Amino acid sequence: MTDRIYVGANFKLISERILRESAVGFAVDIGLQYRLESGLRFGAVMKNVGGNMKFDGPDLEWGVVIPGSEPGSPVRSLRVPLQEFELPAAFELGFAYNLKVGESHSFTLAGSFQNNNFTLDEYKGGLEYSFNNMLFLRLGYSYVNETDYVFNSPTFGVGLNIPLGGTLEASIEYTYRKVKFFNNNQFLTLRFAM
Repeated sequence: MTDRIYVGANFKLISERILRESAVGFAVDIGLQYRLESGLRFGAVMKNVGGNMKFDGPDLEWGVVIPGSEPGSPVRSLRVPLQEFELPAAFELGFAYNLKVGESHSFTLAGSFQNNNFTLDEYKGGLEYSFNNMLFLRLGYSYVNETDYVFNSPTFGVGLNIPLGGTLEASIEYTYRKVKFFNNNQFLTLRFAM
């Protein structure tokens, strides 16, 4: 829009499957970001805005002879009716402040509040250190106001940007998140950008 206001959208085709039943829907994420010259940024996003979805498939219908009917009675077709369901939408507000220290070093402090329509609200914060916009070290924390929430925990990450020539760039990122039950989450991401 302008040199300080950015608008974006992400269109999604959503497909879910349980055994032989499936549901298909469409959704969009719409975001707005405002950047100040001081390095401060504010943003807002609506996630998963779309219509309802409904499961359908062959296992919801079967033939049955009604109990107590006469021998040779025709097989009746019975179908289980399913309800439509809403997508788990969310509204998120966030900020980030970037501080450059010399030519090679920068720090970014970020935080956000996410209001979810089906779950509790989330508060997130993080700090990133960047060396030459090539090596990144990250710390974060996610909090939900519930004692037994699985993801009330710290996160750690490291990233490496690799210039491939011209405007082509690759990055590899590793993220670790401690969770209360089961194994901790680990993510490895490989990205190419032009």
